[in-house]
Amino acid sequence: MIKRTLALLALCVGAVAAQNGTYVYFSTRFAETPLSGRGGFVVDGNPTTVPVPVFAPGTVNEAAVMNANGFAFVRPGVPNKWPLSFVQGTVSSPVTDFVEVSNFPQINLLMGDTDNDGQYNEGGSFPNCVTGANPPCPKPTTTYTNFAGVDALYVPTPPVGRNASIYDCFISTPSDSNGTGGYRGTAVTEADMIMFPKATNPYPAPSAPQQPIFFIRQSHLEIFFGMAAGSGNAIDTDAFAVDETNGDIYISFDGTSSTVATCFTGTFLTAPGVSTTAAILAGDVFRIPGAAYTPTGPFNVVSAPTPGLVQRIWSSADVTTMVTTAGGLILPTAQGGVAYTNTYSLDVDYINTGTVTTPSGFTVRNLFFTVDNRGGNVGATVNPFAPAIYTTAGNGQFAVFNGVTMNNPAAMGMATQSFSNTFYSGCLDALDVYDLANPLDPQTGNPMHLESFPDNGRRYLGLASMGNPANPALYANKLICSIAGSPPGSTIAVFARADVTTVGGYIDRYDSFASGIPDGCPELYLDVANVYTNSMILAPQGFSNLGQDPFVQGLMNGGPTLNPLYWNPIRTAVDANNSDNGDSAFEFDLTTLGPLPALPGGVSFILTFQAIDLNTLKLSDPMAFEFN
Repeated sequence: MIKRTLALLALCVGAVAAQNGTYVYFSTRFAETPLSGRGGFVVDGNPTTVPVPVFAPGTVNEAAVMNANGFAFVRPGVPNKWPLSFVQGTVSSPVTDFVEVSNFPQINLLMGDTDNDGQYNEGGSFPNCVTGANPPCPKPTTTYTNFAGVDALYVPTPPVGRNASIYDCFISTPSDSNGTGGYRGTAVTEADMIMFPKATNPYPAPSAPQQPIFFIRQSHLEIFFGMAAGSGNAIDTDAFAVDETNGDIYISFDGTSSTVATCFTGTFLTAPGVSTTAAILAGDVFRIPGAAYTPTGPFNVVSAPTPGLVQRIWSSADVTTMVTTAGGLILPTAQGGVAYTNTYSLDVDYINTGTVTTPSGFTVRNLFFTVDNRGGNVGATVNPFAPAIYTTAGNGQFAVFNGVTMNNPAAMGMATQSFSNTFYSGCLDALDVYDLANPLDPQTGNPMHLESFPDNGRRYLGLASMGNPANPALYANKLICSIAGSPPGSTIAVFARADVTTVGGYIDRYDSFASGIPDGCPELYLDVANVYTNSMILAPQGFSNLGQDPFVQGLMNGGPTLNPLYWNPIRTAVDANNSDNGDSAFEFDLTTLGPLPALPGGVSFILTFQAIDLNTLKLSDPMAFEFN
């Protein structure tokens, strides 16, 4: 049998991939699984088997799943993965999957201890932190000290020769993150659009913290909308785009709750020359003219904002009309849908390049947009338009990218059913669309991404509490890390470091490109020669004399003695249909250690993993597990 790898996929894709250069970067409202079946479903409940990685029925490849906390991209119409055998039997045609870029485990590691309590991984709820836990929970399970997700997305300058990363984007978060410690060093609100600068120093000199770059802040929006300083705590930026030809900002805001569409009260123009002070509703789309502020710095961020110029160019009712005109459907609450129209993302439509006069009389650029929506319950209501992308052109149409109409889950590289497979796929929560004149290879041009299931690197309160809350014994004391984004047939070297967290601290990092690593994650989180921290505990066999401790080696995939061919480096997985999608996994079994004792002062023990593809020298993003 011919192995379905890179060469065969290239024959299937052919010249189409070279011509279709539109990329859609996005975040989702809910967890979604890719079209090929590589991600599995939450009910499958098992990580891939190790040490020989196998992705098959019942398994979950978390690195292939799109969680609501991160962001991904898809290149519509360009096949990049083989369907797993249990999805399409022996069908030999490749499909288009979305590719996850980053998630809150990476954002946690990037930030460190922002609230000065010695805990780093506080970007999501803590599944094993329950009432009565011993030791007790340091915070309620709904506390998000770090970001809980990506609510809006803007990529100002697509990088050349690689995919956009978390360091190339301005993002908004769905909740405030007021801590000022760690690597970030400043408070962020859900109104702000921020970018994280990457590390500046090559290895071995650790990079000093840099505060985020703010494109727009809550204080700017208060001025734009004629509000009193400090009164905009209810402002939650939900959609954001910039017309880079003139600086016009297009923006929309989230409602107070899932049933209350009111956002905040502000002053704005409802028609040319007509100003009002009124409640702003979720779904309303506003333009902040480029003349209303002074663009500053390399990204032309907002400074010197001027009030009285903001225009409501489309009301939420106008947005509803455009969805209906396009042929879409916003599922109502009576069918398990939403209570009101909420514009979830915006981007300037570079395909329909002309202007449009809105119902309120303003002449503006056409925009791509998405709305809050639900796919419905499997076996009952179905709404295939939930993940649709629209354009304002023609008073409402489905967007078309690379010849693909973006009105169904498959167009986004999603399976029809979401990761929680009792529901159909849901909506997009953030969006940025751009075109590359020289598109990346659909197999080798993907980011190398690490994830874990079911915890995503969240904190554990002692090893005894590790595992799936629904089935604690299933993952007891084992870290299962999935890998996606390597070329098929690759050999992957896995590295790990161990640290004790410090109050207000962070894991040191370096500029990976300046350190001689040509591709992948822009930041290196490993002190590979133990120059700075003496923290390296695991490295591939034969990697100098570091990371070679027999006990630590034995924790990964049973150790080199038991599994010499599948230890470290590891290999990509091959499906029962002989398909290789560049996925892999490894296990780090801590059973022999037993529960860790509580550390003093609220600090924690943290393991950080990062991998490198030895075939392409592509660096993965980092993944950390924290224990306290």
